[in-house]
Amino acid sequence: MMKTLGRKCNKLYDMLDIDRHATPEEIKRAYYTRAKQLHPDRGGDPKEFNDLHNAYLTLSDPFKKKRYDQTGEHIKTTFSADINLMQGANELIAIKFDAMIQKHKIDTIHMDIVGDIKSSIKKDIDGMRNNIKNLKESVKFLKKLDKRIKYKGDSINMMEAMIIGIIVANEKSVDDLKKRTERYKIALKVINNYTFKPEPKQQQGWVIQTFGTGTSTA
Repeated sequence: MMKTLGRKCNKLYDMLDIDRHATPEEIKRAYYTRAKQLHPDRGGDPKEFNDLHNAYLTLSDPFKKKRYDQTGEHIKTTFSADINLMQGANELIAIKFDAMIQKHKIDTIHMDIVGDIKSSIKKDIDGMRNNIKNLKESVKFLKKLDKRIKYKGDSINMMEAMIIGIIVANEKSVDDLKKRTERYKIALKVINNYTFKPEPKQQQGWVIQTFGTGTSTA
């Protein structure tokens, strides 16, 4: 027996900020918009991102969407570490591709899309590696600094506590950047499977006015 339609049947639609009558194109567009906001690489919560992806998997499939609309039920999936990395890599490429289209509009067809995405990812990887190097050097310096501080008081050593807090925060940032770099390296491997042939720009004809002899086109 089918469950009565109710508010819970709108939950997945609410995640994507669309209504029940959204077209497949609108569902996909809404997903990529929200994915850019919730992606872990941009500081989003992995669980929220996973829930968003589940919503998209359900609503983008006509059969699953119909079942959800009728019963309010849908199958939830949780990514394994490897699948999550690959999904993150694909989402990264999609986000960069979408950003390129939004920026260049119709001129995108004349650009080396694949080459530009590769360059952007490589630049990001280099930037993250540089940040990791700087953070490690900062941790090394702070540990050296901590050893040189002597405290004779009986209360908490606030300077030591402050330094340890910064060290812990920096080490966590290093771990996060390493995970993010791994995702970008996978994205680089994925994009290598693509090729794109830009459409040549057509030469514009110039109309030259010649007095007494009509016009000619260069």
